Amino acid sequence: MDDIAKLIDEARTSLDTARQSGETERRGAMFPFMSVIEQIGRVATLEPKYGPQIQQFARDTATLIAHPNFPFALWISELDLVSESTFSYERFEQLQWMRSSLQFLFDLYRDTTAADFLSTVEQEDIVDIDDSIRDLAPSFGGATPPEGTPEHHWWWSRAASQ
Repeated sequence: MDDIAKLIDEARTSLDTARQSGETERRGAMFPFMSVIEQIGRVATLEPKYGPQIQQFARDTATLIAHPNFPFALWISELDLVSESTFSYERFEQLQWMRSSLQFLFDLYRDTTAADFLSTVEQEDIVDIDDSIRDLAPSFGGATPPEGTPEHHWWWSRAASQ
């Protein structure tokens, strides 16, 4: 089994747990799921040959993403919390990684049945998080973006700090 197949299996497992379990388990499964989504997004950027497998995964899991038990709001609130409590370089880097995972999720499910659900995310929340990143970037920004970071993940660029 190749690396992308392993990542997709990890994402499915985390997604199933996040959807079917109790509140504590859903919360615990959300973080591994978003971490794997971030990894899948970077693979998609670096290795376009995996596009069909990744697109099929997104189509297959779109209804799970849009399911009422999917704890997406937890990720947004956690991202907001991190953006409001960043006082170190390490915490800012965590914020960048979390923001990238969110963007990869949006990008991955853009052309699926989950798109309508994801569009219900309060744009004001995203704007607030992005404003926090812009405010923090002069103090903590300037890190080299991880390999596979798309251009539209502006929070990794030096331009975010100017």
